[in-house]
Amino acid sequence: MSVHSDPYVAHIYALAQPDPKTRQNAIKMLGELRDMRAVPVLMQMLEAKEAAVRGQAARALGKLSHPQAIEPLIRIVQTDSAMVRRQAVAALGRISADAILPALVAALTDPDPKVMEIAARALEKRGDRRAVAGLRALVEDPERIVSTKPRSQWNAFEYARAAAICALGSLRDPDAIPTLIGAFAAGDGIVQDTAILAMADLGDVGIPVLLEALQSEDTATRWAAVKTLERMRCVRAAPSVIPLLKDPATRVRGYAARYLGQCGDPQAIPALAETIENTGDEGPAALLKFGESGREALRAVLARIPTRTHSILVSIRNLPDRDARFVPPLVELLRSESSDTRIAAARMLAYYRDDRAVPPLIAALRDGEKLVRQEIVQALGQIGDVRAVDPLIHALNDREWFVRCRAIDALADIGDARAVEPLLRKLKREVDPQERRLAARRLGDFQDARIVEPLLAIADDPEDEIGDMFPAALGKLGDSRALAPLLRILQSDDRVLRTESANALGKLGDRSAVGPIVEALQQKPQHSAELVLALGNLGDQAAVDAVTAALARALAPSSEQAGANTGEESTCVSKPFMTLTERVCLEEYGLQALGKLKATASLLTYLQHRSVRVRTRAAHALGEAGDAGDVILKALRKTLADEEKGVQAAAKKALRKLGAKGRLDTRICRHVSFGGAGTVLGGVRASPDAAPTALPAQLLSPSSCGATCRVFSRWTSTLPGAAPRGLRTCFFSV
Repeated sequence: MSVHSDPYVAHIYALAQPDPKTRQNAIKMLGELRDMRAVPVLMQMLEAKEAAVRGQAARALGKLSHPQAIEPLIRIVQTDSAMVRRQAVAALGRISADAILPALVAALTDPDPKVMEIAARALEKRGDRRAVAGLRALVEDPERIVSTKPRSQWNAFEYARAAAICALGSLRDPDAIPTLIGAFAAGDGIVQDTAILAMADLGDVGIPVLLEALQSEDTATRWAAVKTLERMRCVRAAPSVIPLLKDPATRVRGYAARYLGQCGDPQAIPALAETIENTGDEGPAALLKFGESGREALRAVLARIPTRTHSILVSIRNLPDRDARFVPPLVELLRSESSDTRIAAARMLAYYRDDRAVPPLIAALRDGEKLVRQEIVQALGQIGDVRAVDPLIHALNDREWFVRCRAIDALADIGDARAVEPLLRKLKREVDPQERRLAARRLGDFQDARIVEPLLAIADDPEDEIGDMFPAALGKLGDSRALAPLLRILQSDDRVLRTESANALGKLGDRSAVGPIVEALQQKPQHSAELVLALGNLGDQAAVDAVTAALARALAPSSEQAGANTGEESTCVSKPFMTLTERVCLEEYGLQALGKLKATASLLTYLQHRSVRVRTRAAHALGEAGDAGDVILKALRKTLADEEKGVQAAAKKALRKLGAKGRLDTRICRHVSFGGAGTVLGGVRASPDAAPTALPAQLLSPSSCGATCRVFSRWTSTLPGAAPRGLRTCFFSV
């Protein structure tokens, strides 16, 4: 038999090699073999001159866990370098003999923090309470250790302390609780978090000590104790925690309230209600956890009109339902001495939208605080009760301009015809311009014939500073006389106004505007984006050529744009007539308009454009066009193979939209990679015409199988047996 046929012998021979790396690998493999014949040899390797070799030998001895290795490993822990000591302590932790316990406890005082951490974790696994004293010494005396080391090592020592705290928690020794409480009170970060977890791990064993800690004079100790009880969900500690609701420390009161809300002891309800003003957000939240009895207590608290109600109202707002029984106490808060309380009450009443709140809110319109009046006006507008119309009309004359503006909004939200005349008076020139603009905009919500003439008069007045400020209102009028002002605003220098005017023309629906808009495209090409949007909104097929031409200019190179603008060939590099932002807007609005105009022939051309952005928007527009012809479906299926994921996603979305009308047959797999086919098929509505009868092998490949199988439930849930034969086979084979 060859010498090297035995792996053990081969690795022993490798130990004689001069290269340290070779010997390290041999030692590592001897440890993996778990061959006890290697113990004497590995013990000799602990005397090697290379620290890396000695460390690897200690690690291998730990895997073998032989008692003969204890003494040499202990010697290494006491004398060798930090790196070797770490491996030796870890190896000792793997051996279950009692003789190693003193060595592991001694390693808790090692100058290297990593050695201390490894020793603490080894002691935690052993579960021997004889190590409690050493672990407590490590946790309680960090000053002596840290003071002898540079600041860069402090974090490593904190991890060592955290490991010792974990060990104390797992040992479940009641004597360790004072140490854990002290670590929580004095520590931060990982030490504090670990101490809480460790104390919670002690379970019932530590409850008596925690109850005693609740009476401590030290604030941090009381805080640690109540926080631990809250984490432990210990119910029987409620009588001891209730007095902490009056603790001088805010954080102690807050955690006491959290604990009482969690434990669910009904004896805590009166105490929580009594101290609710001093427990922050935790007190009201805790009361609401008691169900109906807690809500009743909270309503009684509101009836006392406390000076601080923000946290209470926040808790009420977070309720899963709108409990109308809170409305009466909220109404009482409108008479509070605190303006902040009155504001909060008005907001809550607006949230509830209860008719019972309308008379008190109307009475509160005489409040002396301007911010309170503003909230009252907004609340009345959100409730929408017609009883508030006359008081809100009176509020149009408030001495504060922002209250008057909110009154305009509130009247428009209610929509009562009695508000039309007062709002029309706000259009006079002597009125503040901001109020005039707002009134003009909101008058369009009334759909009242009385507002047409005044708005058109302002729009036709070139000297009126707000004449172009309300295209949206003109669009809502539905009157053909609004066409001329809207066309003028469409050529404004303000991009926002042009966009609003384009949308308003779509609502107006007067197709006689197509001609003037097409002429404006030639006169002001820099406004092309909004003009094209208006043509798309009007939906007249006569505008297709104009939109296509404008879009072609936007997608042309800069030199061609300049030539198109001047009508001549460009002989030098000229500044393009559109900025980059204008070009991007024109691309978006132009393709969107072609979709609304159902110009699928042009969109199919742009589906092959070199620009990713154009191809993506063209695919979206084809989906909006709603044409599910074979040519459209074939082009979109081919686009599924596009190299850009964004274009693929747009094509999938378009196919889903067209799926209710078009047939997504098995040919789709020719252009689909990975799970795209299954995704598209999932968008098809379950119907006999839409569901293919069989699926080819490409859709059942490993890459597409997952997405395809998800279609199964969507079809079979509404149409039993509609899932294709191949899909059913694939589904049941997964």
